[in-house]
Amino acid sequence: MRVVDLFEARDPKLTYTEKQVKKVLDRVTVELTGNESGVMSRLTTRYSRLDKSAKLMQERRNLLNDEMKTVAESLFDAEDEVLTRVVDTISYTITLSKAERAAAKSPTKKVDYASIVKELAELIPDLKEQIDAITEKYTELVQPKDTPVKLLVKSKIDEGMSDRLKQMVKSFKSMLSSIKSWGKGYDKRLAKLKQMTGH
Repeated sequence: MRVVDLFEARDPKLTYTEKQVKKVLDRVTVELTGNESGVMSRLTTRYSRLDKSAKLMQERRNLLNDEMKTVAESLFDAEDEVLTRVVDTISYTITLSKAERAAAKSPTKKVDYASIVKELAELIPDLKEQIDAITEKYTELVQPKDTPVKLLVKSKIDEGMSDRLKQMVKSFKSMLSSIKSWGKGYDKRLAKLKQMTGH
């Protein structure tokens, strides 16, 4: 993990743009060109590929997980789902936990204590001061934690490609519609010619 040097300063050779929200400086953007842009772009490309691969791996893992559950469950009777089921192979042990339907479970109690206290305070006016005192006694201030810096990478190239692709699909649909319209007219003219020639 990189420790941020608190004495780092803005590079005077680069262009910075500041943005204020409600008259308070909120955002600063640095514009990179040339070699600096190339270095950051290469890093971002690697990050983007890895990010896509991680998401794809997670999707594939979820699909494979479902497939493995389906195959493992097919080895047992339907009634066995209330039992822990174990598939033992030469290399692996696959365990399926017990299935429990919501209808078979007993409902659990959830007490809304805040609403109870509020209603009691309204019923007995003198009780409100005592409730406030007890609440104060059991209230503690939780010290805030540092908010870590988060990284968000968004590709401008993909957006441009997506827009161009949408435009191409739109143009293709328009062209296809024109061809279909022309084809209908052509069919009618061809049928008329056949009728006139007696074929």
